[in-house]
Amino acid sequence: MDITKTEVHTIYKERGSRHMVKPTLLKKLPKVMIMATMISCMVPSVVFASTIDGSIDVTYGQVSDSALKIAFENKTEVVLNLTGETVTFPASGLVDAAKKEDSTVTVKSDKGTYSLPLSALDFAAWAKELGATVGDLKVTVEISKLNSDEVKPVLDAIAAAGGTALSGAVEFNVTVEGKDGKKLAIDAFDDYVKRKLPLTAKPSKTATVALYHSDTKSLSFVPGSISDSVAEFWRPGNSVYTVVEFGKSFTDVTSHWAKADIELLANKLIVDGVSDDAFEANRSITRAEFAALAVRSLGLNPDASAAKFSDVNGNDWFAGAVGAAAKAGIVSGYDDGTFHPRTLLTREELATMIVRAFEFADGRFAIADSSIDQTLAKWTDGDKVSWGKREVALALLTGLMNGTTSSTLDSDKLATRAEAVTMLKRFLTEAEFID
Repeated sequence: MDITKTEVHTIYKERGSRHMVKPTLLKKLPKVMIMATMISCMVPSVVFASTIDGSIDVTYGQVSDSALKIAFENKTEVVLNLTGETVTFPASGLVDAAKKEDSTVTVKSDKGTYSLPLSALDFAAWAKELGATVGDLKVTVEISKLNSDEVKPVLDAIAAAGGTALSGAVEFNVTVEGKDGKKLAIDAFDDYVKRKLPLTAKPSKTATVALYHSDTKSLSFVPGSISDSVAEFWRPGNSVYTVVEFGKSFTDVTSHWAKADIELLANKLIVDGVSDDAFEANRSITRAEFAALAVRSLGLNPDASAAKFSDVNGNDWFAGAVGAAAKAGIVSGYDDGTFHPRTLLTREELATMIVRAFEFADGRFAIADSSIDQTLAKWTDGDKVSWGKREVALALLTGLMNGTTSSTLDSDKLATRAEAVTMLKRFLTEAEFID
């Protein structure tokens, strides 16, 4: 019996961990208001309204332990409705809720929304680093729109790249404080965390969420989905984010079969041309170059320290990308400890890296060995696939990869830049990292 795409089991984690699934609409319960007031110098310092439908209105920037516990009694997601830019809450109010699967605290304001899965909050590690107990910890979440002076370099970077801003530039931060006032900035999590930005203009299909890098004064792609009024995006780290739109095109792909995919990913800040006007779609691509594209597609930070290969030096332009790709399990080296960064990529290697990138983005495949062999046997040159049999078979079955003809794979042939872009676009669409 033939194996079809539908017979490959793809398992997705609930987006509470990596992407944050949209909450199921639940029947609203009667609202019970619980008011608490702390008086200092006859001025209220904390006022909140907690409801059993999981919503807390934050007026003076703080939420109590008891308010969080009551809200989490009935819901796995508690929404903190913020009127300012910061909210502080005790870790003790989240410890019990963190034991429940998919528990999330969402901070919502008119500037943006930040959904923090409690599974991503490593209270024990933070307490140890601060020399405190978990019960001592206070967590502060900040969602702040950059002021006119702060936003200028962001707007300059957008203009330099030929883009148009479709939202404000908003900074998302998380800080943890111990009992003695010592603070720890949480710059990154081990998993993807969901955020939202309101738009100021209606986007086109090529609009993208972008991360602003203050050190290089540049922008990079962030996985996300964009509607007419809001951008929803996922990334492990904290930083400044905005939504931008470009109109990039290349004169040498006007009649190329991959034109749409090339220009889409160029406008998403994932691929670059060899110049402003040329892309060279049929040129081969190196292992290092594709590692950089894969890391960019996943919105990961470069990590040169993780590039533990004898032929990758810390000052190589690709060291950070190769390190991040290796850390994510997308690339691996050879038995002798080398990576061969400048070696041209084959179609087998391309398919393998694409499938691994998809699995990192939370697509989990299960396929029997017999199905792998049966899938490859459909191609006259399927026996040429060597070490990447599982990944090539999965790429074929899920539509991430096609043959070069109806009967040949050419898995040992060099991959082109166009093929790399097209497979990236398919993976990003399947992973819901782009619309």
